[in-house]
Amino acid sequence: MGKPLSIPVADIFLDRLETYSRTHFIRFWSHHVDDILCIWTGSGSEVRTFLQDLDNDDPSVDSTLEIGGNTICFLNFLCRHRKCLNY
Repeated sequence: MGKPLSIPVADIFLDRLETYSRTHFIRFWSHHVDDILCIWTGSGSEVRTFLQDLDNDDPSVDSTLEIGGNTICFLNFLCRHRKCLNY
């Protein structure tokens, strides 16, 4: 993201994308500028189809997918999934 206007434009675009992409497979969705963190509960083929649909929606968007398992790096933070105990 280079120009001063690019951050608000990316924010508007990703807000629209978040609204468009509501599905029961998304457990968590968060974004910062042009980076998205999504916790997906569906299968690998379903997430690839979802990503392809997002890319087809706007030809100027080229999405990448990183599957992290229980840990993934997002914005220089290591995010780790752990089970919570309910008391």
